[in-house]
Amino acid sequence: MTRSKTTQYLIALTALLAAATTTAETQQGDTSAMPADLDGYRFINAVAIDDPDDPLHGFHHFYLNETGIQAFRQGGPYPVGTEFVGLVYEITRDGPIRNEGEGKAVHLFGVVLLVGNVIVTLVWKLGADRTGEPSVIAFGQRLVTLTDWWFTLGGVVLILIGGYGAAWVAGLDPFGVHWLLWGQVLFVISGLLWALILIPAQIRQARQATRFATTGLIPADYWRDARRWTWWGILAIVPLLGAIWIMIAKPAAVPAEPTDRLNRGKQEQIPRAWTVSTEVDGKHRGATEA
Repeated sequence: MTRSKTTQYLIALTALLAAATTTAETQQGDTSAMPADLDGYRFINAVAIDDPDDPLHGFHHFYLNETGIQAFRQGGPYPVGTEFVGLVYEITRDGPIRNEGEGKAVHLFGVVLLVGNVIVTLVWKLGADRTGEPSVIAFGQRLVTLTDWWFTLGGVVLILIGGYGAAWVAGLDPFGVHWLLWGQVLFVISGLLWALILIPAQIRQARQATRFATTGLIPADYWRDARRWTWWGILAIVPLLGAIWIMIAKPAAVPAEPTDRLNRGKQEQIPRAWTVSTEVDGKHRGATEA
C-alpha cells in the first residue's frame, strides 16, 4: 500500500472515529443519514478492531463516492461533494477460524506443475526435433506423453482442488468475484486449445514416433503436426500466464466489498454508519452518524 493511500485511510478512519465519539448512538435499524446511492460507492479499505473492550470493536468497511474517487487515487485534494462512508460489522467468534492457506499452497503447487511443465516440455521437444535423429525425437515424444500424464494432468487436478477449496474456506464465490471469474475463463480457454488441437496432434505424433523409432524414417505428417503443436502450444500458454497475473493482481473494474471475508453468516451489523463530506477542497465539513 502506498503512503498516500495509507494516509487517506487514516484520515477517513480518524474522521469516522471522531463521529463515533461526538454523536449519540441511534436506535437499531435507523439508517436515515445514509446516502441513497450507497450502492454506487467504491469500496476502498477495511479495518478490523479486534479488541472487545474498544468502543469501536468491529470490522469497518470504508466506501467513497464517485466525486472523490479520482482525488483518492491521486492523493487529494478532495473536491466539493466528496463523501466517505463507513459501515461497521460486529465480530463474533463461533468455532475455529478457517484459514485458506493450505488450499492456496495446493493451488500454487498445481500451477507450478502445470505451467512449468508445458513451457519446459515445449523447449526440450523443440530441441529434440532440431536434432533430426529419429531415435532422439521418438524418445522426446514419449516423454511428452509421460510428463503430460504426470505433471500437466496432475497440475490441473491440484489447481482445481486447491483453488476451489481455498475459495470455499475464504467464503469467496468463485463465479461472483471479478478476478476469480476471469481467471477461470482464461484457464478454460487454454484447456479448450489443448483438448481440441494440441492433444489430437500429440496423439498422432506419438503413434508416428513409435513407427519411425524402428524404421528410422520420419514422415512429413510428423513435421506438420510438430509445427501445429508448437504454435498452438505457445498460444495455449498465453491464457495461463494471463490467469496467473489476474490471480496475483486481482484487478476489478469496480472495487467491491469483499464477499463473506469473515464468514458473513456469523456477523450481525451494528446499527452504526458514518458519513463524512467535504465543503471546500481538501477540508471535511463534518460527520454524521446514523
